[in-house]
Amino acid sequence: MMRNPKLLALIALITFIAALAGTMVGRSLAGIGTEPVNELHVLLYDELDLTDAQRRNLKLLEADFAKRKAIVEKQLGADNAAIANAMEMEHGYGAKVEAAVDRMHGTMGKLQKLTLEHVFAMRQELTPVQARRYDQVVAKLLRNADK
Repeated sequence: MMRNPKLLALIALITFIAALAGTMVGRSLAGIGTEPVNELHVLLYDELDLTDAQRRNLKLLEADFAKRKAIVEKQLGADNAAIANAMEMEHGYGAKVEAAVDRMHGTMGKLQKLTLEHVFAMRQELTPVQARRYDQVVAKLLRNADK
């Protein structure tokens, strides 16, 4: 058992930073809490002149996406914990840390794919004219995601 308080504090700090960074990256990839999501939402509901049927269908898609996204986000949390546990065991970037990071990257990829599937599912509810405008905004948001 480790009895060095400074080393324990350093490990705790590194674990916290890794968990925070993983959460931020995952949220960024998923577009959670970011301005681009708000811009897309404003476009959909305020600018595209949706019919009542389109609004209903989009709300259903959003509810389904929220449920599916929550499952993957929960896995991201578990992946963060696995990274923290591996760091505590190895005290460096070893095989267990690397494997835990790789698992998290896989989960982040799932979240990104899920998000893109959702974007395309919403697009299917639009008229051709609406879809063209939607495509322009989505492309702009993806191109400017790092700004």
